[in-house]
Amino acid sequence: MKLSLAGFALIVGMGFLVAQQDAPKKSEAPAVVKTPGVPALRFNPTSMAVAGASGDTVAISVSADGKRIASVGGSLNPASGFVSVIEVPSKKEVLSVRLPHQLTSVGISSDGKLMAYTSQSNDLKLLEVDSGKTLFSKKLDGNAQLAFAPDGHSVATVTQAKTVQIWDAPTGEEQAKFLGATAPLLCVAFSPDGKKLAAGGGELKKAEATGTIFVWDVATQRLLHKLESDTPIPVSSVAFSQDNTLVAGASRQQVRIWELAKANVKTELTTQQQVFGLAFSPDGRIIATAMGSGSIQLWNPASGDEIATLNGHVGPCRCSAFIKGGKKLVSGGSARSLKLWDVSDKKELAILHQDERTEDVPFPLAMASTSDGSLIALATEDKGVILRDGRTGEVKATLKGHEDAITCVAFSPDDKTIATGSADKTIKLWEVATAKDHTTLKGHTNWVYALAFSHDGKTLASGAYDKTVRLWDVKTGKDKGAIEAHRGSVRAVAFSPDDKTIASGSSDRFVKWWNASTRELKFAVKGHEGAIRTLAYSSDGKALASGGEDGFVKLWNSATGKELVATKKEHTDEVTTIAFVGDRTVLSGGSDGAIRQWDASTGEMLGVLQGHTGGVSGIAVVNSGMDFLSTGTDRIIKRFRQEAASPIRFFTGHTGVVQYTSFSPDGRRFVSCGNWPEGDKTLRIWDVEKGTEILKIEHPGQAAMAMYSPNGTFIASISNDSNAYLWDAKTGEKIRTFTGHEAGLDGLAFNADGSQLLTSGGDKTARVWDTETAREVQKFTGHTDMIRRVEFHPDGKHALSAGRDGFVRMWELDTANEVKQFKSSGNWADCLAISKDGKFVAIGGKNISVYAIDSGKLLPECTGHQSGVTNVAFSDDGKRLISASYDGTARLWDRDSGKELYRFRNHREFVWSAEFSPDGKWILTGGGGAGAGESKWTKGTDHAIRLWKVPDERTIAEFSLEN
Repeated sequence: MKLSLAGFALIVGMGFLVAQQDAPKKSEAPAVVKTPGVPALRFNPTSMAVAGASGDTVAISVSADGKRIASVGGSLNPASGFVSVIEVPSKKEVLSVRLPHQLTSVGISSDGKLMAYTSQSNDLKLLEVDSGKTLFSKKLDGNAQLAFAPDGHSVATVTQAKTVQIWDAPTGEEQAKFLGATAPLLCVAFSPDGKKLAAGGGELKKAEATGTIFVWDVATQRLLHKLESDTPIPVSSVAFSQDNTLVAGASRQQVRIWELAKANVKTELTTQQQVFGLAFSPDGRIIATAMGSGSIQLWNPASGDEIATLNGHVGPCRCSAFIKGGKKLVSGGSARSLKLWDVSDKKELAILHQDERTEDVPFPLAMASTSDGSLIALATEDKGVILRDGRTGEVKATLKGHEDAITCVAFSPDDKTIATGSADKTIKLWEVATAKDHTTLKGHTNWVYALAFSHDGKTLASGAYDKTVRLWDVKTGKDKGAIEAHRGSVRAVAFSPDDKTIASGSSDRFVKWWNASTRELKFAVKGHEGAIRTLAYSSDGKALASGGEDGFVKLWNSATGKELVATKKEHTDEVTTIAFVGDRTVLSGGSDGAIRQWDASTGEMLGVLQGHTGGVSGIAVVNSGMDFLSTGTDRIIKRFRQEAASPIRFFTGHTGVVQYTSFSPDGRRFVSCGNWPEGDKTLRIWDVEKGTEILKIEHPGQAAMAMYSPNGTFIASISNDSNAYLWDAKTGEKIRTFTGHEAGLDGLAFNADGSQLLTSGGDKTARVWDTETAREVQKFTGHTDMIRRVEFHPDGKHALSAGRDGFVRMWELDTANEVKQFKSSGNWADCLAISKDGKFVAIGGKNISVYAIDSGKLLPECTGHQSGVTNVAFSDDGKRLISASYDGTARLWDRDSGKELYRFRNHREFVWSAEFSPDGKWILTGGGGAGAGESKWTKGTDHAIRLWKVPDERTIAEFSLEN
């Protein structure tokens, strides 16, 4: 039978007709359980459309040889944007990026190697086309437009704030700033010889305003012309003729062509539709206008006569450009369309690119994704599953084989297999690599509605309208047996993380927990007043979330079946999909179109995200919880990101500021220390994998730093009582005290074999100690202010110290002589790090300064922190840096370019410590404390230590484009 969407919605909404089991007695409202210090994760309400909302191509630019076309565009609602570069001969898209905001203009260098774009968020970015690497990024003072200079060496931008600038490509240095614009600017163009720059605009609201074109001499930056029209309509598009003598400007339905030598109007064109774009042919005999009607009109610029009309775009044509010496023309319009035209024959030659129209895409009834979000599977009512690229939305394949609508879909844990369930009563298993089905599972006697793989990938659970749950052997396809599970249709199934339990939800309004091995019922609970549509386990398996047609999200104790916390009804219609992010945050989507965020420990709703018009039909958490994808009846796929990058794990226990953390050599443990103000005066040792505190050491004073010895046997710490201490790493027993400093200590380091300690502090000295005897063996003096950090150089012959006097000083260990100085940014140096190979030193002050130690050469500074840098560390290969700051962030940097690669923003207060794990896969941060005015401080409330996954190259690339 053919299942229509209306029919599907009608049938799935009939759960109330099913006979009900006796409900257990209602218990008292559950107590709210709060977990102090660990905030629930929140997602940014601004999503990025992956598919279904590509919008219009609003600007195009062509390389000098006509072989590459750059285009940008998007839509305002829902907010989405795209960047694309296509090679004309092959129609291959060599660069494709999706963004969460619309882009406004684009330029490509004459050789096709660089492209620049501007966006609705006032950004200017320059990229390498082949690598996608961002070369520079600028925040402009208003909505902007750009143009590449004909020689490809510079980019001009104009803004609605009346600012005109020229930037060097590729460095991003400002080359010139032109004065004289008296109106907001909406368009810009270089003359073909690169000697003139024209910008068009006008006031939008003043009655006496005129549309104006400003023309400057590029070499002298002198304003040559101010060409004003007699209508109060801004100039929205501008173009030069190939011989540099004419400039044309479009104002809605009127085009004026000015003769620059006389500064008068030579020709006027009047159109029936709005003109979005202008382009002169290379021979100057044709001017093309991109029209709101979807056509391109060709005109004789000398006479103003219309030559021809090219029809083909559905919706407005937004831009056009001549290529191949004027023999061909390319145009851009709705649905990301790019069309190629033969100018002489006045006919369409090819569609270089065009997204499918939303109305042509079947409704998605369910969605699943690979764990990294790179591939999305959409189950549809037309008997197929559409596989899309999770970042570009491109259709990769369509799975066909079912005889009726596909109602559910799931990826195996290794992302190599897709399971689909259908109204044809069967389940199919597909190989992702080939998009071919290899097994059909038969056994259900009615629609299959729910699927879930076990976490080991060996078993598939299915739920159907025949009221059963069936288990299948994934490898053999064997039916392992049915569970007569419910009195109504089974609408949801889920495996616990340990695969020992299967949860099922039904139209009979019951949630049931089953022993996965014996298939025996463990317990059942009726907590919804409508059919249960969706289930999801927390990552630790302690909680199960359910969503029902009654509009409620419920949270259950997986061990007892009791309700964990009370939740309010926030959805105004049925809850259709639900997902856990870790063990603290729940996402729910409903037929009301909203996606809601919940704190699983309190039952509090954290916020509402703008989901989908008409209803949400799928949510998939990807990238270890850093993102999630959603889809709905509007056929749009959206990607939501966390408001801050997601910590993988929180470590709570400190009751004051955590000023330092340090991994053990094997990376399995780390030590942390509590410090000012009102510090808890403890050292704590943690298990990284379990997230648990192993040992707490009461410290004699407030500890500024603590770290493991190179062999992991000992822990050294420093205190505000002027002493350093050595502890047994297993027992916490104090072994030795190092006494001699005359003020509190701030800096600490072990040498390579652990035989020596290096300390520093408020007495402006750094000292070397024998760890076996606690004897002072060297003392360095020369700083004029306190010494905040110290490090041994890997050569074993030198040490470095960072002082509040603004310098890092390098010392000979044998003689205590100062041999080099490195200046910090700002007037202080709060931290330092040395690369493992000993070639570079990084200094944290106002910014991060990186020097080549031997030559003293200063590399490009790492700039971006809004307050001072508190800690810095090198990656194992020395190519990247991680930093912490008073601005509440930790940031990842490229050493050589100084470019910010990624930002970690989950901390609510100061961040004091940031370091890489020994294997380079993780980052550990600690912090707390806040300003209280008039140079006063408070210990704050956020003392949780966070463990983060180091972002992969794709995540870094996306961050670069979006920031």
